[in-house]
Amino acid sequence: MLDYLIYMELFAENADFERLTRIWQQKQGNIAWQCPFVLPPWLETWWQVFGNNYQPYLKIVYSRQEPVGIVPLKFSGNTVTFMGSENICDYQDFTIKDGYSGSFFSLLLDELRDDGFGRLKLRHVRPESEVIKGLVPVARARGLEIKIEQEACSLEIDLPASFEDYLAALEKKQRHELRRKLRRLIGAGEPFFCFTNFETGNTCRLEQFLTLFRLNDAKTGFMTPVMEQFFRLMSERLTAERLLRFGNLTMDNREVAMVLVFDYNNTIYLYNSAYDPVFSSISPGLMSKALAVKEAIRMNRQRWDFLKGEEPYKRHLGGEKVSLYGVEIEIG
Repeated sequence: MLDYLIYMELFAENADFERLTRIWQQKQGNIAWQCPFVLPPWLETWWQVFGNNYQPYLKIVYSRQEPVGIVPLKFSGNTVTFMGSENICDYQDFTIKDGYSGSFFSLLLDELRDDGFGRLKLRHVRPESEVIKGLVPVARARGLEIKIEQEACSLEIDLPASFEDYLAALEKKQRHELRRKLRRLIGAGEPFFCFTNFETGNTCRLEQFLTLFRLNDAKTGFMTPVMEQFFRLMSERLTAERLLRFGNLTMDNREVAMVLVFDYNNTIYLYNSAYDPVFSSISPGLMSKALAVKEAIRMNRQRWDFLKGEEPYKRHLGGEKVSLYGVEIEIG
């Protein structure tokens, strides 16, 4: 009965990115924005660069006059999907105030049905997501056809109090190998690693990152002109919101590797990396990530998220697997 009364109070309005950003920045409605890929500056950047073939389905759900949830969707034909793409947005979700999930999704399914959509297709959602915990039960209660499949994995680490504790938690073989490579790095010169701050340095660091990125033949196909446009705009916007850092590994004052991370909600998200192949003998890619984990621990961050993909180095550095699911719901 309570959920029904809450549902009767809810209504949805079309939104633009300016309104979403205002709700987020002003913390209206005490909505929890779980990860960088649901934030308004991220969504706006994706839409500006990649949204040409879609129509937006962007809404704010209100209870009376208070925002209680965000609908970050797009559509093509009669299929509705997250505003994003799986090759850029590692995982996504709806953003909903605690206590409103059931009524939020009841309203959303009604809106989608009334607007004539036939299918809701949501890629790469985490097991604790609003999609799995909230939308799926509401859809099942309505007897809708649902398909859930594991599509990918993300790997992450709960960070301990010290780097020594982190090393101690690794498997014996991986701990020995990492210590050996750290000694080799130190023996090769004068290595230094640091993260940029939010005030200075990210514009020139992006140029350095792109230069290193282009040195690796295996990555050249990814950084197309359109993708570079996305990286530039995303870097500018997330830096302005104090969300993005570059981590730089230098050897004798020469740039050898970089990581691009998001620093949000006491979590460091490793979004991308680059290194100079000339220094392959000292494993610059792996070492930059290991030293970034060390720095994250020093900064008292609680979690390190390697994001989507099962590259071996993530397991070697202690990453624990989190399954990501695809959910399809036949609405009509």
